[in-house]
Amino acid sequence: MKLKYVFGATLLFLITVSLLGCSDKDHREPFDFRMGAESYEVRVGMKANFSIVSGNGDYTIQVEDDSIIEAGHLQNGNLTFGSIDVTGKKKGETTLSITDKATQQTVKVKVKVTDFYLPLVVSTSNHPALVRYMRIFLVNNDNKDAYLFLEENDVLNLQQKGRYEIVTERKSDVVTPYLLLRYASDNEGKFTDAAIVHTVHKFDLTGNDQEVYKLLSSKFGVDWGKTSDMQTKLSPISLLYLNLKEVGTEYDVKTYIGYSSWQDYIPEGHLD
Repeated sequence: MKLKYVFGATLLFLITVSLLGCSDKDHREPFDFRMGAESYEVRVGMKANFSIVSGNGDYTIQVEDDSIIEAGHLQNGNLTFGSIDVTGKKKGETTLSITDKATQQTVKVKVKVTDFYLPLVVSTSNHPALVRYMRIFLVNNDNKDAYLFLEENDVLNLQQKGRYEIVTERKSDVVTPYLLLRYASDNEGKFTDAAIVHTVHKFDLTGNDQEVYKLLSSKFGVDWGKTSDMQTKLSPISLLYLNLKEVGTEYDVKTYIGYSSWQDYIPEGHLD
């Protein structure tokens, strides 16, 4: 009989604890809804994920001008509370209103759609200005702006703003692609006062992956002409490299197209 009562008491205790656990879970206080920032930027034709710092997983999303951006909720992914997935449709600014259905809290953020730009990350280099870890951003705008940033103490600092041009030259039926970078430099190629006249630095783009040439053609409208004569190679890896050899020098700059790090984006406020 004693064993029977002990078993009954134990079972009652376990049921009580289980019910209390369910009750606590069912009545859990919802999280406050917070976004990571009050304003964001996204490139034309590209997607960006704006992280949710805290929230409850079910949201209503309203776009003030849906001709500028398209937005939706991306559940979790690599982030604890998920993110707001935004695609830039055309240049402009609009407001995104996100409401957490659990708390009815609404957060409004400003979203700016900028020109497309290509981030080139310097991986190895013997160049006096284009050093390792530098970000070279080529902006697809009328001015063909080039922004050169270097990370210092977890901050991207602008080293210079210049201009660029992607061109081809044909000699003896061989097409050679070049990147022309214009920035203020001394005779050794080092950065100098940006107020002085910019010097043209000519980089040979020969021998890169075919996918890189396709990307430059689609995003920047580069016409390679008769590309069958242009020296290219096929690479099985997903990371796309763009090797730059400065003409008339011994400088070699190896870059790859960045896409996964916060450093691969131009800081807010630099683009129209």
